[in-house]
Amino acid sequence: MQSKEEYIGGFYSPLMKRSMVGGYGIYATNQRIIGLEIEEFASLNDAPNGIFLGSAPEVTLMTHRSLSILQERKLTKDEGDKIIAWLDQGKKDFELSKGQVSQIEIKNLGLMRDGYFRVTSTSGEEVKVWIYHEMYVEITKNLMQAFLPEAVKLID
Repeated sequence: MQSKEEYIGGFYSPLMKRSMVGGYGIYATNQRIIGLEIEEFASLNDAPNGIFLGSAPEVTLMTHRSLSILQERKLTKDEGDKIIAWLDQGKKDFELSKGQVSQIEIKNLGLMRDGYFRVTSTSGEEVKVWIYHEMYVEITKNLMQAFLPEAVKLID
C-alpha cells in the first residue's frame, strides 16, 4: 500500500526558465517531482500561500499576496495538502514519480555561465531548466536532496 502523499517543498522564480517565456516552478512531494512553466506572475493569484518560494525541510514562506513578508517555518500538513491540490489542478510541464527518475543534475552558476537543473527519466527523456541566480541553485539542491538524494549529481 502506498503511503499518503506529503509535500516536501517547492518554489517558483522568474529567474528560472525552460523557454524564453515566463518563469518556472519546481515542487516535490514524498512521491513525485513536478515542474510548472508559469508564463505570467498573475497565474499565481489562485495559488496557496507559500507557493512562491520555499525549500526543504524548512520552508521560507513568501506569499504572492504580500511579497514583503518573510517567515521561516515548516509548513503545516494542511498547507502542504493545499499546495498539492493546487499543483494537481494546474497544467504541469512535467511530473515524474521517484521510480521514474534516473538522475537529477544540478549545475552551479559560473563566472560566464548560467546554472541549470536537469532531470532524466528512466526512459531517457530529459527536462532542463536554466537557473539565473545562485540562491535558486541552492534551493534546488536542498529540495532535490530531500526528494531523492541518491539520484542527485552536483556539478561545479
